[in-house]
Amino acid sequence: MLDSVIPSDQVRSFTGLISRSINNERDVNRTVLVCPLDWGIGHATRCIPLIHRLQEAGLEVVIAAGGRPLDVLRREFPDLITVEFPGTRVRYPAGGSMVFAMLRMTPRMLMGIRLEHRKLREIAAAYRAGLIISDNRYGCWHPDIPSVFITHQLEIRVPARLKMLSGLLRAISRHYIKKYRECWIPDFELHRGLAGDLSHPAKLPHHAYFIGILSRFAGRRDPYREAPRPGFDILVMLSGPEPQRTILEEKILHQIVSIDMQVAMVRGMPESNEA
Repeated sequence: MLDSVIPSDQVRSFTGLISRSINNERDVNRTVLVCPLDWGIGHATRCIPLIHRLQEAGLEVVIAAGGRPLDVLRREFPDLITVEFPGTRVRYPAGGSMVFAMLRMTPRMLMGIRLEHRKLREIAAAYRAGLIISDNRYGCWHPDIPSVFITHQLEIRVPARLKMLSGLLRAISRHYIKKYRECWIPDFELHRGLAGDLSHPAKLPHHAYFIGILSRFAGRRDPYREAPRPGFDILVMLSGPEPQRTILEEKILHQIVSIDMQVAMVRGMPESNEA
């Protein structure tokens, strides 16, 4: 499935890492631990095609996640082993400065990374993991197990008035990323990709690879076949930490009542049975 999404040179990098992780030894467990961040569900959904590829390679996958990401992946892979592995609880402010709120939470997040790393080692030992894939969880690396960090945010952007902090934040981020064997960037290398400066910093980590866009829908439809017309005019897809996800949803619902169009909304709440 990923062959249609990830460029061929990066597919070789991916399969090469799998090969190195098991060392071609029969007695080494072929288990891959996949750990997505739990700030919204986007990190979990882009792990879905990776998990399919791991399964196609004949590897066992254990999913370690928390909250909504765990709900999403349990529904997508009901037969896989899943482990409750919540990260640092982050709640965006309902009002005021987002940047200052995140800065205030920085000490808590750094402590959370330490605790996350400790827990990761326990989980890796319990399931004898041979490879760890972390989607934007800075503490999910292991000194003795090949570990991969997935991120599209290598450049930390801050408002102009706080520009003096950008170097410090970048240094903290790189400090953790360099602990991983490889860093995978789910974006295109050319034309600054989709994430722009976020995924195309002035200097990439030495072990970074652009792997193209990750989509759970890759390969499910012939792109040259005309798709049926959907029963709506506008599609709204929401995700992200609370309360900002709900705040945005309420604003959109308030606005679309005055639009003479059919609107479909994917709310990003897998725990809810509401339509």
